[in-house]
Amino acid sequence: MKDKKAVLLSNHGLLACGKDPEEALNILLRVERVAKIYILSKLLGASHSIPKEVFNKEREMYKSMKQ
Repeated sequence: MKDKKAVLLSNHGLLACGKDPEEALNILLRVERVAKIYILSKLLGASHSIPKEVFNKEREMYKSMKQ
């Protein structure tokens, strides 16, 4: 998995790795949430990419909330 914290295994499901079980569970829940959002957005029609600037801003905001 190199520097990745989660991977989707064909015919098996999601595998998440963290420094401890709690971190692995949090990663798993975040990936599952993103997958649900993606599926629901596809049901609503064409999906659009989030601009990189918005993505980076959200990422920084999330990181600051974690501390």
